[in-house]
Amino acid sequence: LEPLDGLEVISRKPGAASVEMQVRLAKALARRDRALQIEMASNDPRRIPANDREWQGRCGNDICTWAWRVIDAEHGIALSIQSVPPSDDLPPYVEIYVDDVLRGEGEIKSKRDFVVPVGNRGAHRIEVLLVNPATGNRSPRRIQVAKIATL
Repeated sequence: LEPLDGLEVISRKPGAASVEMQVRLAKALARRDRALQIEMASNDPRRIPANDREWQGRCGNDICTWAWRVIDAEHGIALSIQSVPPSDDLPPYVEIYVDDVLRGEGEIKSKRDFVVPVGNRGAHRIEVLLVNPATGNRSPRRIQVAKIATL
């Protein structure tokens, strides 16, 4: 992805991505000082680690742009995603990533079920990205993961 300048905020916002991803992004942006700060802060014994088994990056119970979590699965993950009113004529569009690989995408008119393969048994990072986070009149658009199950 080029240019990466628009993603710089992810390297500054705690919890916006994993520590490893924030360090890689800071280095890719030639911000070695920021990468060092992130690495040093992650090794601080007083730091309370994020519970990556719970959703991160949400706005309350909703997803405003992007949320992620780690989940154990053998074959796949089933998600039920619903639109949160208000919306406009253009429904929310989501992309679902498993371990940084796009595994599902589509419109969410009111509610939609997705089943995404995980590839192998174990812990997997699942990310839900709201591709169009604003309506046509610039109001925020939101979605919710109503249900999640492992297969």
